[in-house]
Amino acid sequence: MANNTNSKTKDSTSDQKTTRAFKAILFDLDGTLLPLSLEAFLERYLNSMHDFFTEQGLDGKRETYNLMQATNAMRDSEDILNDEKFWSAYSELTQRSRKDYEPILDNYYRTHFNAIGTELVPSETMIQIVHALKRKGYPLAVATMPFFPEIAVHERLHWAGMDIDDFEFVTHYETERALKPSTTFFADVCARMNVDPHEVLMIGNNTLEDGNAQSIGCTVYIVEDFIIEPENALPKETFLHGSAKDLLEWVQDFPPYEPA
Repeated sequence: MANNTNSKTKDSTSDQKTTRAFKAILFDLDGTLLPLSLEAFLERYLNSMHDFFTEQGLDGKRETYNLMQATNAMRDSEDILNDEKFWSAYSELTQRSRKDYEPILDNYYRTHFNAIGTELVPSETMIQIVHALKRKGYPLAVATMPFFPEIAVHERLHWAGMDIDDFEFVTHYETERALKPSTTFFADVCARMNVDPHEVLMIGNNTLEDGNAQSIGCTVYIVEDFIIEPENALPKETFLHGSAKDLLEWVQDFPPYEPA
């Protein structure tokens, strides 16, 4: 089934309504479930980190730089889990061990990180989408960029007004060995869901990082409310696309989930 669509979601998905039965549905987080652009989140996150490190008597600018450098090291390979890549790079930069420093980072996520989302208003439409699919019995997972520890992903879901129990699992840096848009990332997530990629719907807002799930056979829906269209990505017309409200209208017509 082709993913080429017209701009009207209702028209472009009509065939899928009658011919496709998804076995799993994946959601991106930032800009999709969570109504906050990645750029806005990163700005708040880095400022928060800087302030926290400074409160700890450390050089906030240097520590934030080290954190970002170690985070970028997760792109270097797909041979080991992302947390191992992160802590190896961080230890090399700072001459501090994971054992010594991880409790400090955990303290940040438990005490300061939640303040980033205090003024966010959850998307009622995305909440309705998750609830509608859950009522129909579909297995759901959060396939977010696995830069962060699990505690941080759970907190961001809380900002989005979501219940972690609605999802089979969330991706984080201790579970994944690859990053978006790598097909390895999507293949690993599908394997964990025990589904063929051709039976999976990936819902996201980035035509590259989420859109590349199409390369392994997933159907991709691009939510346009906080859309990101990198220059090296396929155009949004390559995928199913529309607003969150369009998506809600579509999923309300999904048949009940039928296990294989």
